[in-house]
Amino acid sequence: MSKLVLHIVFLFISLSLWTQENLVPNGSFEEYNWCPNTANGFYINSCKYWTSPTLGTPDYFNSCSTEYDITLQRFLFSVPENYIGNQAAHTGNAYSFFTFGQNDSNSLTYSENIQIKLNHTLDAGRFYEVSFFVHNPIANYCINSIGALFTPNQLNLNTDEILPYNPQFLSNPDVFFCDTNNWYQVKGTFIAQGTEEYMTIGVFKSLPELKVKDYNGNFLNGLSAAIYIDDVYLKETELQISNIFTPNGDGLNDYYHLNLKGIGAKKAEIYNRWGNLIFQCEDTLNWDGTFNGIDCTEGVYFIRIIFEDNNVNGFIHLMK
Repeated sequence: MSKLVLHIVFLFISLSLWTQENLVPNGSFEEYNWCPNTANGFYINSCKYWTSPTLGTPDYFNSCSTEYDITLQRFLFSVPENYIGNQAAHTGNAYSFFTFGQNDSNSLTYSENIQIKLNHTLDAGRFYEVSFFVHNPIANYCINSIGALFTPNQLNLNTDEILPYNPQFLSNPDVFFCDTNNWYQVKGTFIAQGTEEYMTIGVFKSLPELKVKDYNGNFLNGLSAAIYIDDVYLKETELQISNIFTPNGDGLNDYYHLNLKGIGAKKAEIYNRWGNLIFQCEDTLNWDGTFNGIDCTEGVYFIRIIFEDNNVNGFIHLMK
């Protein structure tokens, strides 16, 4: 099959001033309350400003840690080497770590999350871009979903199961975090309600909605996922919709994905050059570059994103 490449031109909405301020304090996990160790603790609360919102126990790894296990013959809580794996930080010398587990779709979940108080409450009606880097240290399998939840108050839940909330941001479900050598950047845009002061990062979907597969591409019925997180960033931004995706059936970027609900949009419509509607959706846009099951031809397509008070129009260039 020839590779399709869809070039999405930039769409800009000048709804806010551009700013580079990171609203996440210690987003790179460099600052610490104490260097992680067995005696004092190696959970996320050893990292400055970060906490766990549940009974789950996410970890903190920093190169300052020199505790060495003779039996395992490795450093336990350091960077790049720790008891989970061996991975350099995306930047700096530290990162966080959490797990998610579920035996099958009928069993309970075990979920760890990390939580931070933002530098200030988000402004109502403004667009924000959240970004962070994900690394999968487990070579046997990989998952396709991680998200960020924004709340008015600090979460302190007496559970270690998956959080019962719908996050403002979820990663593209078409992307599986399978590369155990490199970091993945996940990012997205959402519109604030004006009450959000805390951010929680974690896995918000359970099986079978959450997908997990091995390195041969076979889907699995259970999982125990391990995830490193680094360089968490949140900034106020203009809405920018741009992308390149390759719907060629290789399992990578086969869909153009946009969380319409997350950016406050009601609906999206795609038209061909003759003005015929070929695709429409609500809540989430996942287009595979086809119409009625047939690959769309090369050319220019028109996209309309419908908000409550206005529409945003742009063009999609489809090229083989």
